[in-house]
Amino acid sequence: TQCVTCIKFLYNGQCVPSCENFNALGIHLYSNSTTRTCELCDPFCNGSCVGQGPAQCNRCLTDLFVRVNEGTGIQCLNETCIIDTYVDTNITTDSKMECLSCFSGCTAGFGCGGPLTILNSTNGCNHCNTIILKRNGEQDYCQRDLTCPSRYYQLEDDQDLFPSDITLCSPCHELCATCSGAGVERCELCMFV
Repeated sequence: TQCVTCIKFLYNGQCVPSCENFNALGIHLYSNSTTRTCELCDPFCNGSCVGQGPAQCNRCLTDLFVRVNEGTGIQCLNETCIIDTYVDTNITTDSKMECLSCFSGCTAGFGCGGPLTILNSTNGCNHCNTIILKRNGEQDYCQRDLTCPSRYYQLEDDQDLFPSDITLCSPCHELCATCSGAGVERCELCMFV
């Protein structure tokens, strides 16, 4: 006899107590509690899954993955990392390669080549909205905010070292709380009043 409605889940027109019962047969399904049906796991999954899509796999078919949320799961990937992540070749988990998030100061959508916090396409940000400079003129870190932080002033890049759409911020003199340029004479507000 055919059921009109199933108590548990429906798969291929039949009522089944659990969608996981088919794993032993090589059919990997998950329980869709909204539709009360058994659905196929994503093709990126190597075996079972807990829901729809490549972020719900228990194991990946490929050797590449990214953590969806720390401690809550992974998203299986095909051949490349998703935007704003990079492959850390130093960290492998059971011969799997993990895509790690770019530094939060890198411009969103441009990605990065590695974990560095500076503009450096081989191992850092591919683009920065703003570069914070050290006193010696070297890069300190990138930030997404277009305005310079307190105790810094906006520097004109007269040597064309960086792309023109990047804001450069250089530190004020150590005696300045705010400034309009380099040197103690450019202090707008002194640190010790």
